[in-house]
Amino acid sequence: MKHTTDPTQEPKPETLLAGFSRTRLDFWIIVALIVHVALLAGTSIPYLYDTWIDPEGAEERRAAVQEDEDEEAEAVREAIEQGSEAREEETGEAAEEPAEETAQEEEEEELTPVERRVQEAADPDEIPRDPDDLGISLEETNR
Repeated sequence: MKHTTDPTQEPKPETLLAGFSRTRLDFWIIVALIVHVALLAGTSIPYLYDTWIDPEGAEERRAAVQEDEDEEAEAVREAIEQGSEAREEETGEAAEEPAEETAQEEEEEELTPVERRVQEAADPDEIPRDPDDLGISLEETNR
């Protein structure tokens, strides 16, 4: 099959791609950079403020937050103590102290069933005779 048109008369790729010129790509790269810079700057304001503008104030705010947390923890401890004292008064019994457990019992309680099974010693009948022995041989299957 022959070309019906002259190859010199066909449009060049550069002219076909003229609509997608580099100026549009440059515009969107600049827009993306502006968006990234704005997001980074916006999310970094507290860090920049605490690090460069007001580091002393940042330390004071951290100390105040720590004090509030300590006060809340103390209030919770007091409420727990008051609750256990009230329970003792109602029942007339002291709260039972947990019995001392041995380290081995604690370790066994922490193991899952799969971990226990893995750590158990195998029965002598389950242990292969040779390292390459799969537990079944041709002689055993032909009986």
